[in-house]
Amino acid sequence: MKKNNDLRPTSERLKIILHLIFLVSFCVAFGPILNAQLEISGPSLLCTSGQYYLNCECSITWSCTSNLTMTSQQGSNPCTFSANGNGLAIITATIYCGGTQHAYDTVWVGTPIIEDVVDEGKYPSQHLYDCSFWPAYYDISEPEYSLDVDYPGEVWYCDQSWAQVYLPGDPSEYSFLLISTNTCGYDWTVFYWDDIWGDN
Repeated sequence: MKKNNDLRPTSERLKIILHLIFLVSFCVAFGPILNAQLEISGPSLLCTSGQYYLNCECSITWSCTSNLTMTSQQGSNPCTFSANGNGLAIITATIYCGGTQHAYDTVWVGTPIIEDVVDEGKYPSQHLYDCSFWPAYYDISEPEYSLDVDYPGEVWYCDQSWAQVYLPGDPSEYSFLLISTNTCGYDWTVFYWDDIWGDN
């Protein structure tokens, strides 16, 4: 007859077995969630407010950087954020599900911001000058550009983030109006020929 070395009462052994079953069930149910790369769903361009969602049944704590304010109750899923500035913002979801995991989403808040105008070449004998704008049209701020120039100069081409202008006479006499637009509004700047092509 095989000797039983486990002298614990039957009820205690039953508790241990039930606890082990719970642990196995927990790992099966939530292990994939903890190991998966969770992603926040929501608009990448936010004008006034937007909802962000995480496909997860666990407890979530939301936070955000400047330019956004959380307007939902903490732990809501989806969670609403409202604009309070203009520029980049990061939304963070901290997930608690037998462990801690973080998910992030980068959002552009509000109108585009014109950062730079860059010389892309000049051809004085043809009175032609090329330039590009930053950020590019495929940036998260989704800018589209329009360009105007003093008469008798002409904008021969302006599409997305690149333009070519025709400047008869003395090019240093010209000024330009650049407007960047997205669905939230616009930004604008005035620059001069010397600012872009004059030092080259």
